[in-house]
Amino acid sequence: MAKNRTGNMTTGNPLKIIITFAVPVMLSGIVQQFYNLADTYIVGRYISDDALAAVGAVGPMNSLLVGFAMGVTGGFAIPVAQSFGAGDRKLTNHYAGNAISLTVITSLAVTAVSFAAMKPVLRLMGTPENIFDDAYTYVSIIYAGIIVSTVYNVLAGILRALGDSKAPLKFLTVCALANVVLNYVTIVYFKMGVAGAAVSTVLSQLASCVMCAAYIVKRKDILLIGRRDFIIRKSTAVLMMKMGIPMSLQFSITAIGSMVLQSTINTYGSDVVAGFTVANKPEQLANIPLSATGVACATYAGQNYGAGRMDRVRKGTASAMIFSGALSVVMAAVLFVGGEKIARIFLDSENTKALWAAQSYLKVIAVFYFFLAVLFVFRNTLQGLGKSYVSMMAGAAELLGRILAAWVLSSIFGFTGICLASPFAWILADIPLLAIYFTKVVKTGNKPKERKAQNV
Repeated sequence: MAKNRTGNMTTGNPLKIIITFAVPVMLSGIVQQFYNLADTYIVGRYISDDALAAVGAVGPMNSLLVGFAMGVTGGFAIPVAQSFGAGDRKLTNHYAGNAISLTVITSLAVTAVSFAAMKPVLRLMGTPENIFDDAYTYVSIIYAGIIVSTVYNVLAGILRALGDSKAPLKFLTVCALANVVLNYVTIVYFKMGVAGAAVSTVLSQLASCVMCAAYIVKRKDILLIGRRDFIIRKSTAVLMMKMGIPMSLQFSITAIGSMVLQSTINTYGSDVVAGFTVANKPEQLANIPLSATGVACATYAGQNYGAGRMDRVRKGTASAMIFSGALSVVMAAVLFVGGEKIARIFLDSENTKALWAAQSYLKVIAVFYFFLAVLFVFRNTLQGLGKSYVSMMAGAAELLGRILAAWVLSSIFGFTGICLASPFAWILADIPLLAIYFTKVVKTGNKPKERKAQNV
């Protein structure tokens, strides 16, 4: 195994290991959001607020299918981390090769479904007519590039499973800069409208995918995937699907809740939709440190589970929760105090209704941010232990929370009720996660089963 670019997380100080791993993941998330913000800024400033609303209106729909594919590939990386922690390189190569093959098949299936469903779903969500065509154009192009984003996601996930969180950061940095340039070229100079933003995103993701693949091929000391490793074996496929499908359903179930919520937001008109879209951008940025800590927990738990070190899993989880809780307080303060200033960067200062919606949403969610930190740490830790079914349970709880907010809280508190949707969803999702962790991991010890590499 490579000593300088892969990380064995089964020895050393747990908190130091988690933070060291999480920082490049945080930076990767910031870079990824950077080109999303570039889309938002350029679309809002150089096209129109309606175009911005169109991009935002398809967000939940995009998360439904793209999130499904991403969840599956995230689950595929878990056996890679566990076999790496166990020190079985042959099995690690096999799992990595099968993960790539299964990802290609999954992404093609998701693409076919998405093209058949996109227009009816946009209608079902009540997308305003004045932004419908732009929304359809944007999501069509994004869906055409699903295979690019999912293949990159599984390649980056494999590298992270081996403890390498730095290489994906380098690729994303280059591609984020390319995305900004492409946005200006397609939107400002070629006047392609929202199609330009979508094309720029897909091309940037393609570049990151190619670079990541080239890196893995070149670095044979990290992985040495042979042709046989790409041949899907039934036992491996079943194992990976058991890991991936619950995680994908978690993404999809959560997205369905967001779609229900978005359909309620759409009734408030395009100005509020635009404000809500803008508010999601700083929220996503604030989520990055918490999400990155969760990713570190998943890899850390997976490797230590494979090594049979459940004592280190428990110690690392406790340390990560303290660290993530402190981060949530800082992020909450930024959102609460700076929400209006952030919104004004993307919106026309005369659009007071959109500004009000963005500011209101950010202040409400900031109050409850600690519960999101709990969600990321415990969900990812349990996923790393192979308990991917908890993702589906947490996703179902989030779905319930968002539906109740859309149908009940909004009728009582108006737009404030909609703002409470995410906090309500986080709290409901935390309940099963904490219950499972303390009963299955802390109380029982949950000794891992030995996994042998047979006929690989």
